[in-house]
Amino acid sequence: MLLPFFHNKFCEAGLDEAGRGCFAGPVFAAAVILPKDFYHPALNDSKQMKKEDREMLRPIIEKECISYSVAKVDNEEIDRINILQASFKAMHISLGKLKNKPEFLLVDGNRFKKYKDYPHRCVIQGDGMYTSIAAASVLAKTYRDEYMQKLHKKYKMYAWETNKGYGTREHRSAIEEHVLSFANATYYINKQEFEFALANTKSSYIIEDFELLKNSPQSKFIEGDGVIDGYIKYELTGAHCPYHHVFWIEENEEKIFFGGDVAPQLQQMKNKFIAKYDHDGKKSMELRQEWRERGEEENWTFLFYHDTKNPVFKS
Repeated sequence: MLLPFFHNKFCEAGLDEAGRGCFAGPVFAAAVILPKDFYHPALNDSKQMKKEDREMLRPIIEKECISYSVAKVDNEEIDRINILQASFKAMHISLGKLKNKPEFLLVDGNRFKKYKDYPHRCVIQGDGMYTSIAAASVLAKTYRDEYMQKLHKKYKMYAWETNKGYGTREHRSAIEEHVLSFANATYYINKQEFEFALANTKSSYIIEDFELLKNSPQSKFIEGDGVIDGYIKYELTGAHCPYHHVFWIEENEEKIFFGGDVAPQLQQMKNKFIAKYDHDGKKSMELRQEWRERGEEENWTFLFYHDTKNPVFKS
């Protein structure tokens, strides 16, 4: 049977997290302040409860508690500060959102990063010992499960609807099957070009690869003109194809240019011609001439992906 409180004279908040051991998704944390006499026979450590019981208890806890709050920290922040610190951060955020302020914190686990001047006690397996921690575990678990079910609709290949991002055999197999070549890279994709390619059913593209890019959390879609990370500039030309992009990398007073299919070879930069394979052959020709002249004036380095003799050329 769960203990109703640790200190009878203090207003206690129970704290717990969900998702700390997952392969994917955010970590959630909940803070719950319960009346001293709160009791429900089904309440226990959320991991020991059936899904139906957790979902049944969630609205009861939310209605009968003195105060509650749920917070999450996403995967990018987890990668930046590590999962333990992200768990503490989610707990701190949830504490900051409580409408009623506690006097003492009961934390599930063996470690906690002190929050302001609040006294606290860490309790190993506390979600199976104290009512407030158990209630927090139910809220953190149900909110995170709900989030992963929504995320599953976008990334169905990982079966997050059932595994919730934990490292099940099914999840590990899906990761191995649906993985991009560079695990730590961000893939920037021309959104309009991507949609244009998918709409062209007679193309030679591998549709499965496109679906992998479309659903990967590593992918970011770009449109029009813009800048990536403050030093990679991209510009829409509409020359080789309707949504063709070119790129400049500007760093340490060096400017590197990649013109893609409008400027694939050094020899093409030197000659004036209109190619039938270009969406706008005249514009492609004019752009090549413009880039060549600007490159000579500004000492660009050109990258040619169709030129085996001169893949890199310094003006």
